[in-house]
Amino acid sequence: MELKGAAALAVALTAAAGPSFAAVTVSSQNCLHLSASVKGANKRAEIKKQNANYAVNLLQEVMKTADLTQVTPGLPGTYLVQASPLKGQSSYKEKYAVIYSNTQAISGALVDYPLTAKFARPPSGVLLNDGTGSYIWFIDFHAVFGKTVKMRRDEATAMAPVYTWFKAVNAGGRTSNRIVMAGDWNLGATDAGFTSLKALSTTMKVEPNVKTSLTRAGAPSEPYDHFVYDSSKVNAGTFMLTPFPANKTPKWYRDNVSDHRGISCVIP
Repeated sequence: MELKGAAALAVALTAAAGPSFAAVTVSSQNCLHLSASVKGANKRAEIKKQNANYAVNLLQEVMKTADLTQVTPGLPGTYLVQASPLKGQSSYKEKYAVIYSNTQAISGALVDYPLTAKFARPPSGVLLNDGTGSYIWFIDFHAVFGKTVKMRRDEATAMAPVYTWFKAVNAGGRTSNRIVMAGDWNLGATDAGFTSLKALSTTMKVEPNVKTSLTRAGAPSEPYDHFVYDSSKVNAGTFMLTPFPANKTPKWYRDNVSDHRGISCVIP
């Protein structure tokens, strides 16, 4: 039977749809200089495989030459990409990238927090559909490492105004007070640098607090990667380290992919 009009359109849209997720699965990954280099072929292949497991992927350390189509999974159009300009207050610059299933319809374009001396790389955010018609800001962030821990703490402290600022941003005619900040903070979750963020709400959470950075031997080192969110607004849970590639050692991963494990969570 030939389908016409709205029925035919519905079938076409279903066929073109991306992967189906029962909840919003989110990952954050410091990519350790994701670029188009010949040496980075293994990195790009593994990050692409990893991204296919999540509805929303927030990437840090994306370099100037990176071709994000090489880490975007699925058939063309099943995952979409938003990337920031290159950011940095020195000759070293990197960008943020968010790769997300096309079922998480975006509201407006990626938004960059205004340039300020308070950040080496001011964060960027996208407003995405959580699958129920409600929207969540996903904010991508990579803190400076710096010469002292104070520099990292100062940036974490400055993320409290960022949180408040994004609540007022109008993206595609929408605003949202549901915010998830994710990335490499270069601080443990209990560090004093998070005091200002936690002061915004008694239900503000910093998760997980597990060792994510890796030594050159592939051993767990420091708990640097976290999601920051208000649990009264966002029901995040099931915090995990993203798995190592099948049949690969932690040392292989450190040598070929990144000096950070990715982290993930689920938002029902």
